[in-house]
Amino acid sequence: MVTTKPNFFILTGGPGSGKTSVLTVLAQKGFLTVPEVGRKIIKEQQLIGGNAIHTGDRDAFLELMLRYSLDDYQKMQEKQTAVFFDRGIPDLYGYAKTFCNKEQSQVNHAVKQYRYCQAVFLFPPWEEIYTNDKERKQDFREAMQTYSACKEGYQHCGYTLIDVPLLPIEGRVNFILKTLTQLVLADLQHEINQWLGIYENTPRINYGPCGVFAKLFFDAWNERFTDKVHIVFILMKSHEECWHIALRLPTGELYDGGIGVHHDSYYGENYFIEEMIEYDHALLEKWSYGLDRVYPRYCPNFDKDKLQCLIQSRLDRIRTQRL
Repeated sequence: MVTTKPNFFILTGGPGSGKTSVLTVLAQKGFLTVPEVGRKIIKEQQLIGGNAIHTGDRDAFLELMLRYSLDDYQKMQEKQTAVFFDRGIPDLYGYAKTFCNKEQSQVNHAVKQYRYCQAVFLFPPWEEIYTNDKERKQDFREAMQTYSACKEGYQHCGYTLIDVPLLPIEGRVNFILKTLTQLVLADLQHEINQWLGIYENTPRINYGPCGVFAKLFFDAWNERFTDKVHIVFILMKSHEECWHIALRLPTGELYDGGIGVHHDSYYGENYFIEEMIEYDHALLEKWSYGLDRVYPRYCPNFDKDKLQCLIQSRLDRIRTQRL
């Protein structure tokens, strides 16, 4: 049976690219983290005089990495909060193919059976910060080779890669945490569009119920989080009419249930954005042209209760990923 854990987040890439430093800061912030199994095995092998290491018996090294990786996955399997892994089982697919010159059936089976979050954080090679230590013997050329093996391996295993920018450690941590929220918001947008559909290249949720979505999201988010959102109105410059209603996220970006996360520039010069910093129900009623109206032509399947459940479930997932 396939096990999928959307709260399991992998940090991967070549050695010396900054993964472990980021993982250390995440742990300091209170997140659950799982260290790289390869380093653990090398330390153990050095203590006992073993040869199951990258520069020795690579097949034995691969076998140990698989065993330890499966143990780590299973130990964390009941956790519902975010868990960050320094590499994961799919790393072993690329390692086996690149450094053992073969595909390993046990690795392939584990890759299919134990799934992590679809999006994987990929740390690119960064020569300026690359150093060797007691466990890391590779030169930068081989680090580049490992990076390529990781990238190709994860793509083959069906994961989506997100490049982590070359920033100071705290900047990289903030990028990852912001991305976790955006991934859930993208899931919500996708699910709404799958349910309600698209009409003439526009998500049906944005044809009329955009005001209802904004109100439900506004209430659910601000009830759960200290970093607040507020509602915005996209107004036409040519005459007094509201073209759309969205939300201003704490990051400064805009969000709605059809387009997802976007920016002010999306609307162009024919519109201006009015910010409702303090909630005004009468103003929302005005620009939504009635929050309780129905949408028989543009959004016939709309169900307010179902939409509320979708929003609340996704925001609850974001809450479990936070501390």
